[in-house]
Amino acid sequence: AVSTIELTVYSALIGIVLAVAAGTAMLSRRWWVRLVARTYTEIFRGASELVLLFWIIFALPQFGVTISPFRGAVIALSLNIGAYEAEVARGAIQAVPRGQTEAAIALNMSPFLRWWRVVLPQAFVAMIPPIQVLTIQLLKGTALVSIVGITDLTFAGDKVINLTKRPGFVFPSAEIYGGFRSTHDYGPPGASMLRNAQNEWGRAMVQERRD
Repeated sequence: AVSTIELTVYSALIGIVLAVAAGTAMLSRRWWVRLVARTYTEIFRGASELVLLFWIIFALPQFGVTISPFRGAVIALSLNIGAYEAEVARGAIQAVPRGQTEAAIALNMSPFLRWWRVVLPQAFVAMIPPIQVLTIQLLKGTALVSIVGITDLTFAGDKVINLTKRPGFVFPSAEIYGGFRSTHDYGPPGASMLRNAQNEWGRAMVQERRD
Protein backbone atom coordinates (compact mmCIF):
# COMPACT_ATOMS: atom_id res chain seq x y z
CA ALA A 1 0.00 0.00 0.00
CA VAL A 2 2.86 2.37 0.84
CA SER A 3 4.48 1.78 -2.56
CA THR A 4 1.18 2.47 -4.32
CA ILE A 5 0.69 5.75 -2.46
CA GLU A 6 4.29 6.85 -3.01
CA LEU A 7 4.17 6.03 -6.72
CA THR A 8 0.88 7.90 -7.13
CA VAL A 9 1.98 11.00 -5.22
CA TYR A 10 5.44 11.30 -6.79
CA SER A 11 4.20 10.61 -10.31
CA ALA A 12 1.25 12.99 -9.95
CA LEU A 13 3.44 15.87 -8.72
CA ILE A 14 6.10 15.39 -11.39
CA GLY A 15 3.39 14.92 -14.01
CA ILE A 16 1.77 18.25 -13.12
CA VAL A 17 5.12 20.04 -13.48
CA LEU A 18 5.70 18.41 -16.88
CA ALA A 19 2.13 19.20 -17.94
CA VAL A 20 2.35 22.89 -17.08
CA ALA A 21 5.72 23.18 -18.84
CA ALA A 22 4.56 21.34 -21.96
CA GLY A 23 1.17 23.08 -22.04
CA THR A 24 2.84 26.48 -21.83
CA ALA A 25 5.43 25.51 -24.44
CA MET A 26 2.70 24.52 -26.91
CA LEU A 27 1.51 28.14 -26.84
CA SER A 28 4.98 29.60 -27.40
CA ARG A 29 5.66 31.97 -30.30
CA ARG A 30 8.80 30.00 -31.18
CA TRP A 31 8.02 27.14 -33.55
CA TRP A 32 10.78 24.87 -32.29
CA VAL A 33 9.50 25.15 -28.69
CA ARG A 34 6.01 24.18 -29.87
CA LEU A 35 7.52 21.30 -31.86
CA VAL A 36 9.39 19.89 -28.84
CA ALA A 37 6.29 20.12 -26.62
CA ARG A 38 4.02 18.57 -29.25
CA THR A 39 6.50 15.76 -29.92
CA TYR A 40 6.63 14.95 -26.20
CA THR A 41 2.86 14.84 -25.80
CA GLU A 42 2.25 12.77 -28.94
CA ILE A 43 4.96 10.20 -28.16
CA PHE A 44 4.18 9.65 -24.50
CA ARG A 45 0.41 9.73 -24.92
CA GLY A 46 0.70 7.08 -27.60
CA ALA A 47 3.09 4.84 -25.65
CA SER A 48 1.49 2.62 -23.01
CA GLU A 49 2.70 2.69 -19.44
CA LEU A 50 3.79 -0.95 -19.67
CA VAL A 51 6.00 -0.27 -22.71
CA LEU A 52 7.58 2.71 -20.96
CA LEU A 53 8.26 0.62 -17.87
CA PHE A 54 10.02 -2.09 -19.86
CA TRP A 55 12.07 0.41 -21.86
CA ILE A 56 13.25 2.39 -18.84
CA ILE A 57 13.97 -0.55 -16.54
CA PHE A 58 15.13 -3.25 -18.97
CA ALA A 59 16.22 -1.51 -22.18
CA LEU A 60 18.17 1.48 -20.84
CA PRO A 61 20.67 -0.72 -18.92
CA GLN A 62 21.75 -2.08 -22.33
CA PHE A 63 23.04 1.44 -23.05
CA GLY A 64 24.78 1.80 -19.69
CA VAL A 65 21.95 3.62 -17.90
CA THR A 66 20.79 1.72 -14.83
CA ILE A 67 17.73 2.91 -12.90
CA SER A 68 16.15 1.25 -9.88
CA PRO A 69 12.69 -0.26 -10.47
CA PHE A 70 10.97 2.27 -8.21
CA ARG A 71 12.58 5.30 -9.84
CA GLY A 72 11.99 3.83 -13.27
CA ALA A 73 8.31 3.34 -12.43
CA VAL A 74 8.00 6.94 -11.24
CA ILE A 75 9.66 8.21 -14.43
CA ALA A 76 7.46 6.08 -16.70
CA LEU A 77 4.21 6.99 -14.96
CA SER A 78 5.17 10.69 -14.75
CA LEU A 79 6.02 10.94 -18.45
CA ASN A 80 2.76 9.25 -19.41
CA ILE A 81 0.43 11.20 -17.12
CA GLY A 82 2.27 14.46 -17.84
CA ALA A 83 1.62 14.05 -21.58
CA TYR A 84 -2.12 13.65 -20.97
CA GLU A 85 -2.24 16.55 -18.55
CA ALA A 86 -0.31 18.79 -20.96
CA GLU A 87 -3.38 19.14 -23.16
CA VAL A 88 -5.41 19.97 -20.06
CA ALA A 89 -2.90 22.67 -19.11
CA ARG A 90 -2.88 24.10 -22.64
CA GLY A 91 -6.66 24.34 -22.71
CA ALA A 92 -6.81 25.86 -19.23
CA ILE A 93 -4.24 28.53 -20.13
CA GLN A 94 -6.13 29.42 -23.30
CA ALA A 95 -9.34 29.65 -21.27
CA VAL A 96 -7.99 32.55 -19.20
CA PRO A 97 -9.70 35.72 -20.49
CA ARG A 98 -7.43 37.79 -22.71
CA GLY A 99 -8.40 40.90 -20.77
CA GLN A 100 -6.49 39.54 -17.77
CA THR A 101 -3.26 39.39 -19.78
CA GLU A 102 -3.86 42.82 -21.30
CA ALA A 103 -4.39 44.27 -17.83
CA ALA A 104 -1.11 42.72 -16.68
CA ILE A 105 0.66 44.25 -19.70
CA ALA A 106 -0.85 47.63 -18.82
CA LEU A 107 0.67 47.25 -15.34
CA ASN A 108 4.07 46.74 -17.01
CA MET A 109 4.48 43.16 -15.77
CA SER A 110 7.19 41.06 -17.35
CA PRO A 111 6.10 38.00 -19.43
CA PHE A 112 7.15 35.60 -16.66
CA LEU A 113 5.39 37.64 -13.98
CA ARG A 114 2.23 37.76 -16.08
CA TRP A 115 2.34 33.98 -16.46
CA TRP A 116 3.15 33.32 -12.81
CA ARG A 117 0.89 35.86 -11.09
CA VAL A 118 -2.05 36.20 -13.47
CA VAL A 119 -2.39 33.34 -15.96
CA LEU A 120 -1.22 30.26 -14.04
CA PRO A 121 -3.37 30.72 -10.87
CA GLN A 122 -6.55 31.04 -12.94
CA ALA A 123 -5.58 28.22 -15.27
CA PHE A 124 -4.77 25.90 -12.38
CA VAL A 125 -8.30 26.25 -11.00
CA ALA A 126 -9.69 25.09 -14.34
CA MET A 127 -7.19 22.21 -14.42
CA ILE A 128 -8.27 20.68 -11.10
CA PRO A 129 -11.33 18.59 -12.22
CA PRO A 130 -9.65 16.84 -15.19
CA ILE A 131 -6.44 16.34 -13.22
CA GLN A 132 -8.44 14.57 -10.52
CA VAL A 133 -9.79 12.14 -13.12
CA LEU A 134 -6.33 11.53 -14.57
CA THR A 135 -4.88 11.00 -11.09
CA ILE A 136 -7.41 8.20 -10.52
CA GLN A 137 -6.28 6.71 -13.82
CA LEU A 138 -2.69 7.02 -12.58
CA LEU A 139 -3.57 5.21 -9.35
CA LYS A 140 -5.01 2.32 -11.32
CA GLY A 141 -1.94 2.30 -13.56
CA THR A 142 0.38 1.69 -10.61
CA ALA A 143 -0.80 -1.95 -10.61
CA LEU A 144 1.52 -2.49 -13.59
CA VAL A 145 4.65 -1.97 -11.49
CA SER A 146 4.32 -5.45 -9.97
CA ILE A 147 5.58 -6.79 -13.32
CA VAL A 148 8.98 -5.20 -12.68
CA GLY A 149 9.28 -6.49 -9.12
CA ILE A 150 7.68 -3.72 -7.04
CA THR A 151 5.21 -4.85 -4.39
CA ASP A 152 2.21 -2.60 -4.82
CA LEU A 153 -1.27 -2.83 -3.30
CA THR A 154 -2.67 -5.16 -5.96
CA PHE A 155 0.36 -7.47 -5.84
CA ALA A 156 0.16 -7.66 -2.04
CA GLY A 157 -3.57 -8.41 -2.29
CA ASP A 158 -2.88 -11.29 -4.66
CA LYS A 159 -0.35 -12.72 -2.22
CA VAL A 160 -2.89 -12.53 0.62
CA ILE A 161 -5.48 -14.28 -1.57
CA ASN A 162 -3.02 -17.08 -2.35
CA LEU A 163 -2.33 -17.55 1.36
CA THR A 164 -5.86 -17.24 2.76
CA LYS A 165 -7.90 -18.48 -0.23
CA ARG A 166 -10.42 -15.75 0.57
CA PRO A 167 -10.59 -13.27 -2.32
CA GLY A 168 -13.72 -11.70 -0.90
CA PHE A 169 -11.75 -10.53 2.13
CA VAL A 170 -9.18 -8.69 0.02
CA PHE A 171 -11.35 -7.47 -2.86
CA PRO A 172 -14.93 -7.38 -1.52
CA SER A 173 -16.05 -4.87 -4.13
CA ALA A 174 -15.27 -7.35 -6.92
CA GLU A 175 -17.51 -10.02 -5.44
CA ILE A 176 -20.28 -7.55 -4.66
CA TYR A 177 -20.12 -6.20 -8.21
CA GLY A 178 -20.17 -9.74 -9.54
CA GLY A 179 -23.21 -10.44 -7.40
CA PHE A 180 -25.04 -7.42 -8.79
CA ARG A 181 -24.23 -8.47 -12.34
CA SER A 182 -25.36 -12.00 -11.60
CA THR A 183 -28.60 -10.69 -10.11
CA HIS A 184 -29.20 -8.70 -13.25
CA ASP A 185 -28.25 -11.53 -15.62
CA TYR A 186 -29.52 -14.62 -13.81
CA GLY A 187 -32.18 -13.45 -11.38
CA PRO A 188 -32.57 -15.25 -8.00
CA PRO A 189 -29.37 -17.36 -8.34
CA GLY A 190 -27.42 -14.14 -8.74
CA ALA A 191 -29.07 -12.68 -5.65
CA SER A 192 -28.02 -15.78 -3.75
CA MET A 193 -24.42 -15.28 -4.91
CA LEU A 194 -24.55 -11.69 -3.67
CA ARG A 195 -25.82 -12.76 -0.25
CA ASN A 196 -23.09 -15.39 -0.01
CA ALA A 197 -20.43 -12.79 -0.84
CA GLN A 198 -21.81 -10.41 1.78
CA ASN A 199 -21.93 -13.18 4.38
CA GLU A 200 -18.36 -14.19 3.58
CA TRP A 201 -17.20 -10.63 4.00
CA GLY A 202 -19.01 -10.35 7.34
CA ARG A 203 -17.48 -13.60 8.64
CA ALA A 204 -14.02 -12.48 7.51
CA MET A 205 -14.36 -9.16 9.35
CA VAL A 206 -15.50 -10.90 12.55
CA GLN A 207 -12.60 -13.36 12.35
CA GLU A 208 -10.17 -10.49 11.77
CA ARG A 209 -11.40 -8.70 14.90
CA ARG A 210 -11.01 -11.88 16.95
CA ASP A 211 -7.46 -12.39 15.69
